[in-house]
Amino acid sequence: MNNKNLTKRLVITGLSLFFSVVFISCSSKDLDSKRSDQDLYSEVTALTLLETQFREVNERVVKECLRSSKISEESFHLREEELGNIVNTTKTLLLNETELTKSDIEELENEYGKESFLVFSMLILSEESHQDQLRSSSGESGWSRAGDCLFKALGGDIISSISGAMGGATWKTISKYAAKKVLKEAAKKFLGPVGLGIAAVEFTACMW
Repeated sequence: MNNKNLTKRLVITGLSLFFSVVFISCSSKDLDSKRSDQDLYSEVTALTLLETQFREVNERVVKECLRSSKISEESFHLREEELGNIVNTTKTLLLNETELTKSDIEELENEYGKESFLVFSMLILSEESHQDQLRSSSGESGWSRAGDCLFKALGGDIISSISGAMGGATWKTISKYAAKKVLKEAAKKFLGPVGLGIAAVEFTACMW
């Protein structure tokens, strides 16, 4: 009898421990899930966020064109919120990854307008794509594609002007003086949300 009681106790204890472990495991997963939701923004890099924002613009335009069965200039209209999101992410990149200060970036926006930062964001994504490809085995073709996408979206004239303004610098090593020259060229080219939208969509469709 003692052996049977002991066996029962062991079985009950074992089952209790098992379900306790399962409960704790599930609870910790729920907590991890909640933590990951709260920290989602901090885990996503600004570059990934910028790519996502461009893709969302492209997807929205494609849907609008399919729904209306025609492609009009207004379909490419870049919404204020979309432009704001891209510009804010670009500012974050410039602030965190370059020597430009917050006051430098504010000065650039006040002088050339936030629309000009859209061109800067395309330069950033293009150059990062180039660097990613260089780290892989197909670097040459990757740069060719990135350069081609910039050329299609912005036009050869502005590409030449921007290259001259950059003076051999990358977006991470750019000075305020060079940034001003780049945004000045961008401001000449893009004077409205439709032109900006067309450039953003063309660039996104080409890059991805």
